[in-house]
Amino acid sequence: MQFKIPYMLGSGVDYTFSPAHWFAMPLLQYQILERWCEGDFIDDYTSQPAVDKSGAFDDIPLDQQPHALTRAALEPLSGGAFHPGVELTWPMRQQNIYRDDMPFRIKQAPTYEPVWKRAEKIGLLLTPETAFGDARRSESLSGESYSYYDLPEESPIGPQYPGDLTRWLGLPWHPDAFSCQQVMHTIDFPNAAWWPALLPIDILPEYCFRQLEREDLSDSEKLKFFNDRQQWTRGVSGIGYHVEGSYNDGLERMVALWSRMGFVLSHPRPEGLSDALKRVIPETLFVEIGRGSMDLYTDSPPNHSIPKRAPLSQ
Repeated sequence: MQFKIPYMLGSGVDYTFSPAHWFAMPLLQYQILERWCEGDFIDDYTSQPAVDKSGAFDDIPLDQQPHALTRAALEPLSGGAFHPGVELTWPMRQQNIYRDDMPFRIKQAPTYEPVWKRAEKIGLLLTPETAFGDARRSESLSGESYSYYDLPEESPIGPQYPGDLTRWLGLPWHPDAFSCQQVMHTIDFPNAAWWPALLPIDILPEYCFRQLEREDLSDSEKLKFFNDRQQWTRGVSGIGYHVEGSYNDGLERMVALWSRMGFVLSHPRPEGLSDALKRVIPETLFVEIGRGSMDLYTDSPPNHSIPKRAPLSQ
């Protein structure tokens, strides 16, 4: 397990002995990294270019605007075929759902069939045999390419009906946001298993950040607050009296509490820190702000006894 690169779970977690149990680096990307490791690249990097985000969309040349729209839609995506998936999931890797006459266009099924009827054909468990039948896989040096033959009639990777692309995602998405935080292993460190760039795991609460601004605390006390990390989903599993506090309890509570979860924003470290602390605390900190009460039975804000301060901003 410690030799997996990257150290992340893939799209075949619930299927025994699935080769997709771990998220695999694409062949083309791996080959590029191999060449980089061997020094087979042009060393043209000088400095980090400045990104100008002040311009309007209409200022982009007309022939570059379609590419800009595509890039704007794709940049915030996770990009991996995680389980069950964030934006869209594993069928997007399959060549058979795409049209042959146009790039990046999905084949459309000629007639509509209810989802429940198609689900009956697939059964309770979607297996490679159900999806691919006697399919074959071929690889080329320029990347991975797939050729499928004799696909089963019920295969979900043929022409798509309305709603097909998203039917494999978690419903509702809120429990996925709660459960896809990290996976604890018996060895090594906790694994950020899914949605790594989209969901925080352990965060620096705003309350702890505020303690760094105090003049009556010693360096050791400030350092203790700086090192205090809390779970982003703290309180969702169950707080107060007579709660189950189990995994299922957290799934249900996340549906109601998701809008109260905190946001993690970058913020400059407080002024006035000692030189010793400046060597430990970076210039930019990522702080959780805007977190609401996790109590379902009251609308009172958390930490109501703490003096109000100006809110943090990015």
